[in-house]
Amino acid sequence: MPRSEDELPDLKAAVENLTEQISNPQSFVVSLHRDSSDIKEFHTKMAHVADALESRLGEMEKNISGAIRDEMGDWADRLESRLDNMEKNIIREVGDLRTTVTEVNDKLDELIAKLDKSLEPAKLDKSLEPHQSWRCVQMLSHSDRVCSVAFSPDGQLLASGSWDTIKLWHPGTGEEICTLTCHSDSVSGFAFSPDGQLLASGSGDDTIKIWHPGTGEEICTFTGHSDWVSCIAFSPDGQLLASGSADKTIKLWHPGTGEQIRTLLTGHSNYVSSVAFSPDGQILASSGRGDKTIKIWHPGTGEEIRTLTGHSDSVASVAFSPDGQLLASRSGDDTIKIWHPGTGEEICTFTGHCDWVSCIAFSPDGQLLASGSGDDTIKIWHPGTGEEICTFTGHSDWVSCIAFSPDGQLLASGSNDKTIKLWHPGTGEEIRTLTGHSNCVNSVAFSPDGQLLASGGSEDNTIKIWRRD
Repeated sequence: MPRSEDELPDLKAAVENLTEQISNPQSFVVSLHRDSSDIKEFHTKMAHVADALESRLGEMEKNISGAIRDEMGDWADRLESRLDNMEKNIIREVGDLRTTVTEVNDKLDELIAKLDKSLEPAKLDKSLEPHQSWRCVQMLSHSDRVCSVAFSPDGQLLASGSWDTIKLWHPGTGEEICTLTCHSDSVSGFAFSPDGQLLASGSGDDTIKIWHPGTGEEICTFTGHSDWVSCIAFSPDGQLLASGSADKTIKLWHPGTGEQIRTLLTGHSNYVSSVAFSPDGQILASSGRGDKTIKIWHPGTGEEIRTLTGHSDSVASVAFSPDGQLLASRSGDDTIKIWHPGTGEEICTFTGHCDWVSCIAFSPDGQLLASGSGDDTIKIWHPGTGEEICTFTGHSDWVSCIAFSPDGQLLASGSNDKTIKLWHPGTGEEIRTLTGHSNCVNSVAFSPDGQLLASGGSEDNTIKIWRRD
């Protein structure tokens, strides 16, 4: 049987010969009859051809199958490789997607937290809807007009100053804890020390007294001014007490001993209307009623650092922003000025009121400045630019006092119209009007937790405590 390509021509010739013979069957049959040996040869050739064809077909089948298998194997390998790459890409992309989803979730959590924080004012507003209210829970009284009210730093005491005495109360119960009666003239002002352990009072008898607020014990008396004491202020660390007087001087004292540390140079030409320490205690500012100036002092040395001029009428009071970067002054010239205390630069002047400015207050975060006026309005300003943000109209007489709540979300105002109003500082919305005083409300103060509001009425000799329900 042929096993190589060399046998193919013979095989081909044999097949062609047989084909030629078979194509002429008559001649083919005659030849078979003529010679029987041809039959044997024919059978042999047919068997030879059949074997050769079978062998060749087997080889061709094997070659074709191998080629197909090789080609299919390469294709399968390529397909497997592509699938592996696709799987790796999908795994990588899924990983990237998971990372992105995690980052998005983190950012969403951040955003939700910020939104929750920004929505706090709205929550507060909801608490002040008609089904909520402020109600008077205590009514306390003096025998003479009430000048001011203030909560202790921890909110456990309420002090009220009158022309006759200072009284200390328990704000939750209205219990009178003690009465301070040792001044021989009207009380012009008082202040708690930052830690609440001391209470200082100034008087028309030219003295300052230091008291223990919990017991009413008089600790010491400061004598040295030659005219009535108009204003007092503790330093932020409580180690100094500054006093201003109608004798045109400012004195610095040690609160615990009554020792007079120094008398500041007499730079004012009229009585000192207010004193204020910067939040870091490094600067003391004072205003002069008649000389229209603000002076900046170094409390450690008594040195006058600079004088700020620009108001055209008496300067009634000064106040530092909570961060100490700004100093505000109010004047009888119907304006408020903002100064840089470190340089003396006048930053801006607020000129929106059409009557004298009776009171000013910075918001706890220092982003707003509120002012009340004899024009019956309250204005909210941006202290850094002088921009007027909004005007509150609603009082029917001059606004005598204002106070921000500790969280800055409420502004309380007292007026000569005998009412207290609560406002939303950012919008000017009037939230509530509290009535009950029979004369001018000249002092308002929030408790440190913002849940109580105290108000003092001048001629009705009363203090009212209001609670938010």
